[in-house]
Amino acid sequence: MGALQAGTLPPVRFLGKHEQQGTVEMGRFADLVLLDANPLEDIRTT
Repeated sequence: MGALQAGTLPPVRFLGKHEQQGTVEMGRFADLVLLDANPLEDIRTT
């Protein structure tokens, strides 16, 4: 959880883009992709 938080909100706050990015919710730009399986083991999971 801490790694996800550190990699999302602080960088966009620094860049001044926290109104559009930095959290995982509807209406925001997607800069995070969650997968059910490891794409390194099977590229079809993407």
